[in-house]
Amino acid sequence: MAAAVTGLVAVGALPAWAGLAHHVALPPLDLFADVRVLLAEAPSYPRFVAGLVASVALRSLVLAAMLGSLDRRGMACSLALYGAAVAPALVAGVLGFAGVAVLYAVFLWAAVGLAAAAVLALGPLPWRGWRWRPGARWVVVGYLAALLVVSLASALGTRFVQVGLVWVSAGLTAVTVRRLSGRRPWLRGWPRPVAAALVLAAVAPAPAAVPRPASADRAPARAGTLFLVPGIGASSGTSTMFRLDPGALGFDCDQTVYFSYAGPGAGAPQRSARCPITRGAPYVAEHTHRPMDELAATLRAQIADLAPPVVVVAHSQGGWIAASALGGTPAPAVETVVLVGAFPRHQRGYVLDGTGAGLVGTDGVEALTAALRGAGATSFDPRAPLPREYLGTAGAVADLMGDGFPRHVRVATVTAALDLPVMGADWRFDDATDLCPVYVDHSGLITSAAVHRLVDGVLDGRDQGRCGWWRRWPAQAFTAFGVPSP
Repeated sequence: MAAAVTGLVAVGALPAWAGLAHHVALPPLDLFADVRVLLAEAPSYPRFVAGLVASVALRSLVLAAMLGSLDRRGMACSLALYGAAVAPALVAGVLGFAGVAVLYAVFLWAAVGLAAAAVLALGPLPWRGWRWRPGARWVVVGYLAALLVVSLASALGTRFVQVGLVWVSAGLTAVTVRRLSGRRPWLRGWPRPVAAALVLAAVAPAPAAVPRPASADRAPARAGTLFLVPGIGASSGTSTMFRLDPGALGFDCDQTVYFSYAGPGAGAPQRSARCPITRGAPYVAEHTHRPMDELAATLRAQIADLAPPVVVVAHSQGGWIAASALGGTPAPAVETVVLVGAFPRHQRGYVLDGTGAGLVGTDGVEALTAALRGAGATSFDPRAPLPREYLGTAGAVADLMGDGFPRHVRVATVTAALDLPVMGADWRFDDATDLCPVYVDHSGLITSAAVHRLVDGVLDGRDQGRCGWWRRWPAQAFTAFGVPSP
């Protein structure tokens, strides 16, 4: 299979990507990788279905050959294993595609969990008479941890490195199959400590991923205005940005102004906001989907009369709006822009009202988001003006963020480490101070004491020091569970 994957990449039938090594992974992870590529690359449903059928048939044949059972029973059992994996592979594939396409890492992490559950349940079965054996779970857990190391190298490597790692992954699969088949004693000697060490290395950053409440300590008082730009969804006083404590950055409520997606106005109910909302019209979730030109214009209008120097802190989509508003029409009062959880580029857009690569994955995204909207879990609509303009248009985010800010504006960025898998290897911003990723989720950035300390350091002009590999590599290993870039 390693030779087949290498050949398909050589002729352009299979893209070289971070998850390439997964195409020779332990069954059924290999099928999961095939499904992710088909969702991203198939230009039509007939080709997607044909590719899926061919994948299941070929992989069942290879599995039967590995088991030495190229008879009716062997093929039937192999087909049954892959058949049982098709449904979870489709769900995980849609989640992985959605995570990358709409820049929502929660979807991708759900895909990771589903893939891990599938291989833990099905992976050990074929190798010892289609029965579950004691200790098999340790072998598979150790294998998954080792595969993450290969996945990290692939995510950070060049095309040639990715192809070379296919052979490393194939060797890792062969060693694991040998252990699962009982050709060596179960879990004696080195396997257990090695598996434990690999698992520990893979999950060591996990405790830091739990969002911590912000410190009650106040930063030294600052002059000027703190202008906070919330992200997509929610409404006045309810979105994540309204939970930021201005005191942690050296401002009080009298100096704090919230951006309104509905435009200028006399304020809105405070609700869960840390400070009274004294400016801007009340807005609802639908206002956050308005066209970018309208939102950029109203942001410029809302900062026009603020007391300088103005510090803009923008979360997620708010960073794009700040870039659009301040990049082309500078605001002299703005001194610093801090982009919290913003994305500098977009690996893969979705495809609406057309044909081409990603059509099937896009339909999955629409079905997923429609179900979540129906359940009241989100207001995101991929067909709304702003998402369609930037997430549904290839290169739009990179073009916007690549234009940069005026030269007099100091720009800093802080990223959630758990967002790195949907950002790819090139997660940094051009012409900005890229602070170390913080192990919180996307919304947890706003209330993280670590983020507050980093931003406070930027406002004070302190050197942020070196960012260790452990701040990003463990999360970047999971990039392989996404989809290829065009």
